[in-house]
Amino acid sequence: MLTGIVIALFAGLVLFGYVPGRKKRRRKENIFYAAALAVSFAVLILYSLSITLPSPTKAIDGIVRMVVPIK
Repeated sequence: MLTGIVIALFAGLVLFGYVPGRKKRRRKENIFYAAALAVSFAVLILYSLSITLPSPTKAIDGIVRMVVPIK
């Protein structure tokens, strides 16, 4: 059920958001828009299928601690 809702909402987003404005945007913007849509669609589909994804929190925390030494 949740997977169907995700697919329907993304289909609507592509049909009413991406397709009409793609000729107005520059090529790089279209590539970024499509990549962001693809990544978010993949993550939401995996979530709707109850597949757990690793959290990026530890990686982000490690990068921040390398840049700014936190005790």
